[in-house]
Amino acid sequence: MCQDPPADTTDTVNDSDSTYSASLGSSTTSVGDSIREYRKLHGRTYHHEVGKAEYWGPNDEKQNDNLDIGHHLFTLVLKNKLYLAPLKNPQKVLDIGTGTGIWALDFADENPQAEVIGVDISPIQPTWVAPNVQFQIDDAGLDWTFQENTFDYIHLRHMTGSFDNWPHVFEQAFKCTKPGGYIEHMDFDIRVVSDNGIVGPGHPMYEWSMRSIDAGEKMGRTFDIATKSKALIEAAGYVDVVETIIKIPVGTWMKDKESKVLGAWSLLFLNTGVEGFSLYLLTSVLGWSIEETQVFLATVRKEFPKLSNQGYYTAHCIYGRKPGGEDTVVS
Repeated sequence: MCQDPPADTTDTVNDSDSTYSASLGSSTTSVGDSIREYRKLHGRTYHHEVGKAEYWGPNDEKQNDNLDIGHHLFTLVLKNKLYLAPLKNPQKVLDIGTGTGIWALDFADENPQAEVIGVDISPIQPTWVAPNVQFQIDDAGLDWTFQENTFDYIHLRHMTGSFDNWPHVFEQAFKCTKPGGYIEHMDFDIRVVSDNGIVGPGHPMYEWSMRSIDAGEKMGRTFDIATKSKALIEAAGYVDVVETIIKIPVGTWMKDKESKVLGAWSLLFLNTGVEGFSLYLLTSVLGWSIEETQVFLATVRKEFPKLSNQGYYTAHCIYGRKPGGEDTVVS
């Protein structure tokens, strides 16, 4: 349940301790004192505005724990892999929307020869990391300041609702990808449905997912990117684009063991994240009261574990190659 709103829901939380360094004023910026002046809404903290970034998710410890649960869920979806692109000996890697940095850290551990840069709009990453990892504050919705043809691999994951101009993001990524290098984008189609007719219009889980889509459209930051990403990546200039779609059950209703494990982690991800997923969108974007939001989310939570619903959503994983230089990266 959401906490009662504080008297002033626009307070900031100050934390000036920072070990990051760089210069401000471009898409890639350092973590100065001001960047840690978090906004506060109904007891949750949110990032300080960077560039034109407007992100709906909290950046507090509760939500960061949920991001790490989501990381494990994504790796289960990919059958214990961090990516699907056919990489060979990548030397320079960019992780857009790195969050807590857990994917970047795991990738760097698996690929010690690679320099891995993780970027995000909130400084929620660890300060002590492996020597081949660095974190930067970056509004990837702006023009990128990285040099052209820099990265062997650019990774984006769980970026739903993050950008107001996805074609621009993929164009910037294409510019910064080395010839023969890869981009990979993985995201959820957040619509919760079922094949038995139970979860659909009018059902709390379906309506919850659709309200997020409504809010994204109102913000101009689509929550429907998973179904559009393949075409946008191709339009940016990437070739040999491959899309894999995986069904993710809500709970343990599917029969096989692998799907039950996936469903259990999916349920944990949803239960621990539903407030953070929804609070800003429902109250600040759609204009719901906090009381109305609390009641609605309580109803949604009750539906998550019901095996009879047989609810699910899907993950879309898309990768593509920048033409040229195939023998340097492709296996």
